[in-house]
Amino acid sequence: AELLKRCEIGIAALAVVGLGFSSIFVLMAALFGFGVISALFGPIKYGILPDHLERRDLPKANAWIEGGTFIAILGGTIIAALAFSSGDNVLLFGSMMMGLSVLCWVSARMIPATGSKAPDLQIDRNVIRSSYTLVMEIREDKRLWRSALMNCWFWLVGAFILSILPTMVTELLGGSELVVPAYLTVFAVAVAVGSGIAAWMSSGRIVLLPAPIGTALLGLFSLDLAWN
Repeated sequence: AELLKRCEIGIAALAVVGLGFSSIFVLMAALFGFGVISALFGPIKYGILPDHLERRDLPKANAWIEGGTFIAILGGTIIAALAFSSGDNVLLFGSMMMGLSVLCWVSARMIPATGSKAPDLQIDRNVIRSSYTLVMEIREDKRLWRSALMNCWFWLVGAFILSILPTMVTELLGGSELVVPAYLTVFAVAVAVGSGIAAWMSSGRIVLLPAPIGTALLGLFSLDLAWN
């Protein structure tokens, strides 16, 4: 985690350079780097929880991580939208990105060290082959496979809604760009509340019950969004 966040500082610096020179190529390279860091950090932040917490505390920890992740993502989106409304200020955006990246690195250094649970594990560095093997292993357990599909569906629908929300607010609802952050805030708070409810339903147990219930509610609200 600390190494990834250290690399993130360099990527943030690259993004600042891209902003300063108005280079789309450099900015796209930085965006790709941020995406890779996020993809690698995601499994880490969930994977280290069993090393630091008791089994009964894992549902609550997952809720905190899930809610905090969405609030952080959407909070950053809101702050960027508000900052952009004042104009293209490279110094402001650069200071924000560098400051936050350094803060994330400092926070990562505070994570207690954990040992390797499987030191003899051989990791397949072929991403395609290892991903296929992992999917096949999950498919062997039908309950786990269905829950994994539900989880993937949640992220797919969430990404889709977030991408069309600004357009819906400005063109269909007649709101201004300053209203979009308010809707994003509602979305982030709703995810955090839903994560808390899932932890409450689990009652300290590792259960899959919240997955089908959440998927059903997601489908109903998606239908309501489509019809309106």
